[in-house]
Amino acid sequence: IHFRHNFKLKKEWIRWESFTQAQFNKMNGLKVRYLLGTGPRFKILNKEDYRMYIGTLYMYEFERSLDGLTKLNQVRFSSYLSYTFCPIDILELIGTFYYQPNITENKDYRLSTENSINVKLHKNLILGLNFRMNYDSFPPSGAIAKLTYLWNNSIKVVF
Repeated sequence: IHFRHNFKLKKEWIRWESFTQAQFNKMNGLKVRYLLGTGPRFKILNKEDYRMYIGTLYMYEFERSLDGLTKLNQVRFSSYLSYTFCPIDILELIGTFYYQPNITENKDYRLSTENSINVKLHKNLILGLNFRMNYDSFPPSGAIAKLTYLWNNSIKVVF
């Protein structure tokens, strides 16, 4: 569950954003992880068919492992690069790459990415190809692996 809000500052190329998130993931050993963060978002490119942003946020995290052995309250940075590329009318490529180091322990970090290819099959029908990957250098106790990934396909009906 993720909610993000951003608003323009005086300059067109910078926004301030805040977010909150709740995660539940047995594969990653998580009973629950709550995140709360805020920071600036910078517009790097804004062309007709290509947009790119970077964000550098400060993030508080509360985490409890599935086996109950780990309970964390910590602070991380959350830096990301986000892009949208539409080379032709029927094709859209969207991606975000995250790096989230623990502020007090630089060997404790997370890398993740979310990427989608959307192909417009008809004016109301879109085929989506989606890839998500997460790497946690110190995953919660009970996690299956440090690296997890998901590939799924979707069909979207747009009204």
